Amino acid sequence: MKWLLCQLRPLKTLEVVTAVSVDSEGQCYALSNTDLLNMCCNMVILDAELDVFRFAHLSVQEYLEGRSDNINMEAHALAMERCLDTYLFELASRPRSEMTDEHNSVFRPYATQYWPVHCQRVGSGGLVGRPKEKLWQFLLQGRDAAPSFMEWMSAAGKLSEVLHWRNPLKAMLTEVSSSPPTPLFLACCIALPLTMDNLNTFENAVWNQRNYKGRTGLHLAARYGHEAVIKLLLEKGTDIAAKDRGRVTALHEAAKHGHEATVRLLLARDNIKVNSKDMDNRTPLSFAAEDGYEAVVKLLLARDDIKVNSKDVNDCTPLLFAAEYGHEAVVKLLLARDDIEVNSKDKDGNTPLSFAAKYGHEVVVKLLLARDNIEVNLKDMGGHTPLLFAALNWHEVVVKLLLAQNDIEANSMDTNGRTPLSFAAQYGYEVVVKLLLTRDDIEVNSKDMNNRTPLLFAAEYGHEAVVKLLLTRDDIEVNSKNMNGYTPLSFAAESRHEVVVKLLLARDDIKVNSKTMDGHTPLLFAAAHGHEVVVKLLLARDDIEVNSKDEYDRTPLLFAAERGHEAVVKLLLTWDDIKVNSKDMDNRTPLSFAAESGHEVVVKLLLTRDDIEVNSKDVDNRTPLLFAAESRHEAVVKLLLTQDNIEVNSKDMDGRTPLSFAAERGHEVVVKLLLARDDIKVNSKDMRGRTPLLFAAECRHKVVVKLLLAQDIKVNSKGTPSQRFRRLSM
Repeated sequence: MKWLLCQLRPLKTLEVVTAVSVDSEGQCYALSNTDLLNMCCNMVILDAELDVFRFAHLSVQEYLEGRSDNINMEAHALAMERCLDTYLFELASRPRSEMTDEHNSVFRPYATQYWPVHCQRVGSGGLVGRPKEKLWQFLLQGRDAAPSFMEWMSAAGKLSEVLHWRNPLKAMLTEVSSSPPTPLFLACCIALPLTMDNLNTFENAVWNQRNYKGRTGLHLAARYGHEAVIKLLLEKGTDIAAKDRGRVTALHEAAKHGHEATVRLLLARDNIKVNSKDMDNRTPLSFAAEDGYEAVVKLLLARDDIKVNSKDVNDCTPLLFAAEYGHEAVVKLLLARDDIEVNSKDKDGNTPLSFAAKYGHEVVVKLLLARDNIEVNLKDMGGHTPLLFAALNWHEVVVKLLLAQNDIEANSMDTNGRTPLSFAAQYGYEVVVKLLLTRDDIEVNSKDMNNRTPLLFAAEYGHEAVVKLLLTRDDIEVNSKNMNGYTPLSFAAESRHEVVVKLLLARDDIKVNSKTMDGHTPLLFAAAHGHEVVVKLLLARDDIEVNSKDEYDRTPLLFAAERGHEAVVKLLLTWDDIKVNSKDMDNRTPLSFAAESGHEVVVKLLLTRDDIEVNSKDVDNRTPLLFAAESRHEAVVKLLLTQDNIEVNSKDMDGRTPLSFAAERGHEVVVKLLLARDDIKVNSKDMRGRTPLLFAAECRHKVVVKLLLAQDIKVNSKGTPSQRFRRLSM
């Protein structure tokens, strides 16, 4: 049960059995799962699904854990001993059983990773008697590092390579590796003053020895905040100013990890370098400020020689770090300094105020704004001011605080010409927009580099409340255009923002037929995308140009027909002046596109028109029937063939007919439909003298060949022997 109390990860049943089956002398006993359960008197059960032992009820565990701290200490001492034994037994000179070796090999992975933690949980007070002797035997052999320790250190190094980077043991197991091997780094990591005392007898003890990262024991003890160990190391003359390969000192480590007592201990030394910089020019104060360690910052600021405005390689100061991460108490401490540079900039031009505003740290913003020398309109490299950052990130309170400043520039632009109002409108931050619009000096129609106004952004993204707010302004330019000629109505219609379209159409000065540089009107956008409700709203306007054309002469009806938007086509056809046969620059009509794309319902709607030109031809003389036959749209072919005036033998510029294309492509049903016509010309030839039969034969469409041969057909088409057709028909 002690193992269940102290295990540092769930042990598998076999691991538990191997842990308890070997005693402290190396004697191995044959125990089974049942034996262990019997020993525990029904307080422990076997979870077969997870393959672990666990307490029968949580109350059992709570009872045992609450009885005494000594029980937990004893459990960890027991676990530490068993872990150390896996190494000690292997190197012992006395004989051991094969079963002992097998059990040790099963338990070794757990022992390698966790014995230092068990040792740490025992603490110096619990290291008495046999546990103390085992630890001493494991670490040292006479005046040298023990073979068991060196073997463990080798295994620990390999283990550290596979542990996840977030595992705290990874760093510790990595740090203890050194050449030559020494228990010094382990003692510094897990805070064992007892071991430190014993190291006095270690002949090869070098108190300034470095691990593979160039760190000394003092670095490690400072990192983990082990004061007693630090005192011992300093007494031994360890170099307090020693730097590792990253130029980090022990004071850096203590400040970075917030160890107040350790920092105080190190600062008490006369030779401490309080402003030492690592390879990134970071100081201890910089790290403490970044992580919000108020007590550590206070200790460092108490030094007369502290450099409060020290900059790292990115020109970041301690105040900038504290403001960025919202550490209010630290900011307050730094601002209490007369020599603080409150407007310091990093390499990207960010100030403490811009960071605090960007991340919405309201209290920090208040503290900074209370300074008489604060510059509220400073810009970063991208031209962003604190107000712009606050508006961009929807920090309403911060926006309010900044707008209360007399010298605030509410219309400040970034390098792309974007203002706070522009960003707030784009992202639909209604409250921020409302705050900005209360300013008398706000430029509601400000344009960015692409001529986009706040209203354009709000309409494009469908922010109804923001559009409504902007439209209340008498000076709003409702028809403003971006560099591509898009208006707010264009964007709203294209993106199906129905409510926004309604709001814009309610304006008397709205230009409902405004065109983009490509000639697209709002109606054309809505029709092209099948936005039925928007089309209906636009068609309700008396001044709507239903036949407006883009730069390629395409109309709303043409787009709707091409893309198969049936409801939109139906709406457009209700207009008396709709041009149902409008042609684009290639002479393609709505019927032509609908037939080619196989939109059966749209074709049916268009054919109900008395004025429909069913045989309209494009620049290549292709008719709707030819497109439908070529593309295998059987239902459309059938619809077109019902028209009395259909030209079933119409030819394109190459002399190809609908039957020619259907035969070439092997569209059997279409061929059948065409052959059912009395007026079909089965022997029609193209410009090169090729007939439908020749195309079908060349493409090896046997069924089509059979269908054609069943007609009154000329088998000897130009350049093709009749035997070839006969063979294909067999």
